Amino acid sequence: MQEIIDTVIRYTVRSTARQEKPTPCFATRQFLCSLLLHRQLDSIRLSSIAHYMFSTESLIAVSRNGVQTISCEGNALWPTCTIPSESSREISGVTVTPEGALICSSDGIFYLENKNSIVTEEPDFRSYAQNILCISCTPDGKYIVTGSGTATVTIWSSDLKPLHHLTGHTDWVRFVKFARGRSPELQLFSAGDDGVICQWDVLAGSLISRVDYSLGECIQLFEVNFYSGLIAISSGAALIALYCPRSDNTTRAVGEDGLRLQPMALITSAHDCTPTAGKFTDDSQWLASASEDETIALTYVANPKIYFVCKEFVTRRRCFSFMNSFNSICILAAPPFSSVIVIAACSTDGTVVQWVVDPRTKRTSYTKKLHLSLGSLLGMDLIPGDDLNKLW
Repeated sequence: MQEIIDTVIRYTVRSTARQEKPTPCFATRQFLCSLLLHRQLDSIRLSSIAHYMFSTESLIAVSRNGVQTISCEGNALWPTCTIPSESSREISGVTVTPEGALICSSDGIFYLENKNSIVTEEPDFRSYAQNILCISCTPDGKYIVTGSGTATVTIWSSDLKPLHHLTGHTDWVRFVKFARGRSPELQLFSAGDDGVICQWDVLAGSLISRVDYSLGECIQLFEVNFYSGLIAISSGAALIALYCPRSDNTTRAVGEDGLRLQPMALITSAHDCTPTAGKFTDDSQWLASASEDETIALTYVANPKIYFVCKEFVTRRRCFSFMNSFNSICILAAPPFSSVIVIAACSTDGTVVQWVVDPRTKRTSYTKKLHLSLGSLLGMDLIPGDDLNKLW
């Protein structure tokens, strides 16, 4: 696959005799059709290659002052639509639901209205809607959760009606993650600057368990896989600990309110500095992570000694304090639907990057980089398939 992509890129670069240089898509069509006509490629493989190279996935990234959609098609990242914030609200995060792209800000949460603007509802002055720092949703979009600077966790319905207000933190809540469980079937985890991790019953709106994980130190990375419940945590060190939660309503019923975390693995070699973002593949086989030193890593969960590190995006600085940090990661493709793992990350300097890893051949190449003029990027999410036109 990589060789085909490289060939197409060389073709588009060298074709300067034409008045207009062919686009990567046009060059790809010509090249693949040529292989098919010369019987060097059958129609089944052609279909698979075309699906990979003509990816319809897009990214949506946010800064304090605006929203940017990004196309991942071809050999580069392409900015497609810039949406400025039309009010004094400061945007803080984004998540994509089946209903559309959902933005959280300093004065509430709201869906994107159209391609040119963000909905301009009246600010919500209720305390739970103020200073929202993070947002997440279930895969079906039925439930939404936010964490705020008022130490409050709020569960919302898909039509943005508050269902439960949860209190259990004493400082800013920076991470909220849904997970599938057994008792109850839908659970919620939250973590923040107080070092506390809380486990919640989403439907009942009640606390299942909690633990002071880092003894008052802020948690830098907190990621939960919705399907497996696997948790990745990092706090103040160049380590990522992987856990499986063992607490639920059954343990709470017998009077045990402490969050039980079963250690699964410890990632010690992927980063030299504190990790700042992480994302599991859907099957929990791999964890993509980024750290303060601008490196991105991909680690095999079953054996953390198997890992890949990308240092191509590191910006050489004389002072470490001025280095950029990746603060959000998305997985664009991963096995079993793809032979490679495609990782995208956004940075505090307004840069979005893409990195491709082939675990079978241990090839780590085909990087993309796009710098946006939105300021520091705070969050990013994947718009799957052809859903870009459904967001408005």
